[in-house]
Amino acid sequence: MRIFTITCVFLFSMNVHVFCQEATISDHAVFRIEDRVFFQSDIEVSLVDLKNFSCLIPDSILLHSLEIDGNFFNRTWTKIKDDRLEKMIRLKKVQLTVEKRKVLLNNNGMEKEKLKKCLISDEKKLSRIKILVAMETFFLDRFSGRWEGSTGSDQGNKKEIIKESVKLYILTLDRKLDHHVYIKVKK
Repeated sequence: MRIFTITCVFLFSMNVHVFCQEATISDHAVFRIEDRVFFQSDIEVSLVDLKNFSCLIPDSILLHSLEIDGNFFNRTWTKIKDDRLEKMIRLKKVQLTVEKRKVLLNNNGMEKEKLKKCLISDEKKLSRIKILVAMETFFLDRFSGRWEGSTGSDQGNKKEIIKESVKLYILTLDRKLDHHVYIKVKK
């Protein structure tokens, strides 16, 4: 658990003391992937970002491959189940991989009208959403290039095959990158 304590003491030349209230903010470690620890507050922010991302790109290969749908967002964090935690761990493993590779961002789906419709307005939120868009771009670039020039029935199956390829890639990442869960989840 990380704890922050804030205490302020000001001394003025006339012996007047001003004290700020002490505030303690606590946060629980949820899981670790390699050397990076993710806290409950990180996961709660990620859930909001994922919901905004699903609004921005509703047919996302990333979300489909992780089997994240509307029900994923309707539950509160305190009632998390094993499957939801595993999906979040896999998502974070993909995120760490994409960040390490410094994937260039493709701005598809980042039009101002869509951003406004999905309530993505401040810069912090937008930068976090851009990471998710970069993850989507990574998968599209990596797996759709194989299908350039395909026609007919091949083209019709393209998206489904890409989704399955991404799913297998994510499962491979899940086995490759070590993780440790710190909290007990409800079954």
